[in-house]
Amino acid sequence: MGPPCITFSKYGKGEKWSNKLLRAIHDCGTCFQRKCPISIHENVPQYEEAGLVAETGLDPTLFGHPNSRERTFRICYQKSKKKWACDMTLQQIADHMLVPKKTPLPLDFHVYILKQDHEHAHEEVDLTRSESNHLVKYRKVCPTNELFDLSANVEKRKRVELKNRTFPCLTTSSNFWSEKFLRKLSGRERLHVLNFPCWGPGASAACVDPVDTSMVPQRVLRHMSGNVMNLSCVGFVLLMSVLFVEDR
Repeated sequence: MGPPCITFSKYGKGEKWSNKLLRAIHDCGTCFQRKCPISIHENVPQYEEAGLVAETGLDPTLFGHPNSRERTFRICYQKSKKKWACDMTLQQIADHMLVPKKTPLPLDFHVYILKQDHEHAHEEVDLTRSESNHLVKYRKVCPTNELFDLSANVEKRKRVELKNRTFPCLTTSSNFWSEKFLRKLSGRERLHVLNFPCWGPGASAACVDPVDTSMVPQRVLRHMSGNVMNLSCVGFVLLMSVLFVEDR
């Protein structure tokens, strides 16, 4: 759980707690938290939280996903609970488990793109004038890149494929263009980057049946991919919450 990040995000207006809607959502969440022995918050690193909190910064790239989306996860707990391994912080535990591996990560956005996404091909639309202008600028500025976000202004907020083949945070407005396949990415391809087993590779790795998204509108899937958290990060934090907090 966590309130909207836009008022704390470095790309927002810097309103923080002066935003009445954010305050109302936070107060509601606090009431819920008081009834639970433990709760998990996710938000941008700039977000401020009070109370008994153990926190760690995570990024999907730590788990081999090409989505660079730095977030802070906080485990909030009641005083009736005690910390596991009290001589270590949650961040130290995360660093100990993730950093020493030093294994080259398969960071490549393109492995998540189908040659042709037949399931949603009929919903792909032509580029708008602004998207076409962004594409022209991106091709000039980064001629070797194969992935662009056409919803972003190249002069205001440069959003192109990075040198390590990762891509900045997926948002509800992200509109990814693949130079390799000369089309926009479908919603389920974007969800796959966030570790949702929507088709082939992800479903096989998770040992589950592929998720049938044929009846879900493309715009809904795109919106979902801009709102959801990376499942690898969420799973890791859930595991840490079990290890970090226990009954007296």
